[in-house]
Amino acid sequence: MVAHRGQLILNGGSPVVSPHTLSMCFRGSSANCAFGMGFWNNAMAGDSSGRELDVEDMLEPKWNRQNWRNVCICQAAPSDLVASVGSGYQRLFVIPSLQPDPRPPGPVRAFFSDAEFLRLALGRGVGDVSGTAIAAPRGEAVPSVRRCRRHPSFVAGG
Repeated sequence: MVAHRGQLILNGGSPVVSPHTLSMCFRGSSANCAFGMGFWNNAMAGDSSGRELDVEDMLEPKWNRQNWRNVCICQAAPSDLVASVGSGYQRLFVIPSLQPDPRPPGPVRAFFSDAEFLRLALGRGVGDVSGTAIAAPRGEAVPSVRRCRRHPSFVAGG
């Protein structure tokens, strides 16, 4: 089911919504440039003023102590990445600019970080790869990251 949502994004919203309507979901605001209507974007990745942060860690403090200026999910990930971020580290990452890579994912880890997951999935810092696709039903382990029995899904486009 999660992979279907990712595929809907890769299809530009077709056949459910128009590409324009879907793109509005990914557009940030003046309060938070990385958050649209239910989706996070990585638009500041690669920008010298962009700063990487852990979304769930930033959501912990009261709203007036949160700083969402110039944030991105992962500097090493492409700027067209969009993410659906749920509680307990449930994730869906979609990167339209990448082709899937059929290689099996890496070793199981006992903690979770969006940025580290994306660096591992994309092979950034480890070696150059064309992308990867990882998806698991809720409650099943994804062999790259593991925490709270909820795991990210990663959908690469092409």
